[in-house]
Amino acid sequence: MPTPAGVPAYGSKLYLGDLGSPTIFSLIPNVLDINFGGFKVENVDVTSHSTGTPWRQKLPTLVDGGDITVDIALVPGEPTHGATSGLIYIATNRQVRPFKLEFQSSPVQTITFNAFVSQIPITAPIADVLKTSITITVPGEIVFA
Repeated sequence: MPTPAGVPAYGSKLYLGDLGSPTIFSLIPNVLDINFGGFKVENVDVTSHSTGTPWRQKLPTLVDGGDITVDIALVPGEPTHGATSGLIYIATNRQVRPFKLEFQSSPVQTITFNAFVSQIPITAPIADVLKTSITITVPGEIVFA
């Protein structure tokens, strides 16, 4: 079977995990766009006079989990959005929580990580719905499955 030309992004899902054991994930509704900025592998230049070549020599060091930006049609009373248990609550209480991102490929690609909400701007345009473009910061490991 030939490799498809691409995978539709439609149907991608973002889940918020609780702090229990085992973790129970709840779907975050009304997600519009997801921008996984990607992780970054830092590197250090180890070029020396004895490398014998004028090309820089580099070694990978630390991995930075990066940021994920998620645009959401905000419903403040929705449990995963609001100030009592949702994204606003997580931001104001500086919680690190489990998240899961699912892409509807075949097979389904799942990315899990712990993260905190580092920005949660809210817009209320007169001819639109309440929206937020949250930034989720990943302070540790990302697991692809």
